[in-house]
Amino acid sequence: FALLDLGRADEGEATLRAVLARRPDHAAAALALAGSLQRRQDDSSPAYRRYLTLEPADAEGWNAHGLALQTTDPIAPAADAFARALRLDPTMAEAMTNLGTVRRLQGLPAESAELQRRALDLRPGYAAAHTNLALALQDLGDDAGAEQEFAQALEADPAQALARFNRAILRLRQGRLEEGWEDYAVRFDSGRLKPRRPFNIPEWNGDDLGGRRLLLWAEQGLGDELMFGALLPEALARFPRTIVECEPRLVPLFQRSFPGTLVRAPSRRPADADCHLPFGSLPRLLWKTAPVPPPPVGWLKPDPAQVAAWRSRLTALGPGLRVGIAWTSQRVTTERRQAYTALEDWAPLLRLHGLQAVSLQYDGREEEIAAVESRLGLRIHRWPDLDQIADLDGTAALMANLDLAVTVASSAGEMAAALGTPVWRLGRRDWTQLGTAVRPWFPSMRCIQPEGGEGVGGAIPKACQMLARLSQGDL
Repeated sequence: FALLDLGRADEGEATLRAVLARRPDHAAAALALAGSLQRRQDDSSPAYRRYLTLEPADAEGWNAHGLALQTTDPIAPAADAFARALRLDPTMAEAMTNLGTVRRLQGLPAESAELQRRALDLRPGYAAAHTNLALALQDLGDDAGAEQEFAQALEADPAQALARFNRAILRLRQGRLEEGWEDYAVRFDSGRLKPRRPFNIPEWNGDDLGGRRLLLWAEQGLGDELMFGALLPEALARFPRTIVECEPRLVPLFQRSFPGTLVRAPSRRPADADCHLPFGSLPRLLWKTAPVPPPPVGWLKPDPAQVAAWRSRLTALGPGLRVGIAWTSQRVTTERRQAYTALEDWAPLLRLHGLQAVSLQYDGREEEIAAVESRLGLRIHRWPDLDQIADLDGTAALMANLDLAVTVASSAGEMAAALGTPVWRLGRRDWTQLGTAVRPWFPSMRCIQPEGGEGVGGAIPKACQMLARLSQGDL
């Protein structure tokens, strides 16, 4: 225990495992090991199961186990753990709000809202329950009620970064940009995104640089990097001598796109910059009010030689519209499942006459593709010598030759749109539209939404109708 308290987690966990090897019934050691693993975001479930076998009446243990399980998918076991905690202690507000959160993720916002209200009855002013109630109300379409709950969460706990972050998403979705970007500044503290990179230089607050050299650095995943990267052309024009640090795979593309700018992979302790700013903070400086200035179409520049080579390969496919498709993500959780599809859902589109389908599904999905090809008797084109994860320069050259890309919310769609390729994005309205019918980051992107309560697959028939008109020259 002392080793864990000193921050020496590896040694502490090794010692606890040695204790458990000698004394399998040592409940305190099992609980301490589970807690340490959970803090390090390692798999703590086996340790919690051992502890709860020894101490099955510990409501707090079941609640902690539920929190550990909630990071996995499916999340039904987490709901069972929280429910078990409540059976043992019906007054545990933490387990009540946690169960409510899981119910919302399971698509039960009304039940979630009721559980959050019960948690607030148990503990008035409970900031986490106000935040979780706000999220349930948003799902129920009550944005005004949600904003009230976020305000109450922040009144109860001004440091509740999760409430401010989610209020930012609400306000940005409504097009309230200045307020939204102000709240979005807490994103790194919210627990919803990757941690902020540590720096030995201060963050720039937007004042006059006065000769100081600025470092702009990419945050979050590849799709977000390309979305926020849409503001780089304006930022680099306003702030000369800026250094850009991006995902290593994007360095050749960014160097080509921003000649005269020092572009490199992330450095550990930059010695050539005086202040820094993450990409996601650029809109707070440059997009304060709507309508926002559209970024240049095709600001991301592929390699001309590779573009020519891929033009020859795609021409060899024969006549017809060359349409790239991306239908899912590497990481499909319960919370995100409604945003993705199976390739089988795309059968009506794939069967359209005069269409050459090209896979932009960067993680391969060979078995899924082969099964659909066999059943439909058609070909979805992909090339074994192109690794769409590792070789972004080659992937960009392929995308630049497409007539169209049709994608779900995916980094493939963001890259194609950044290149200026026409993109149809299938999905529900989200905050990245900034209160508009489009996504202002990408002038070549069009949003196609499903009807009513349908999942994103419900947008595919609309895309089929539009593609049929496009192939006839009517769109």
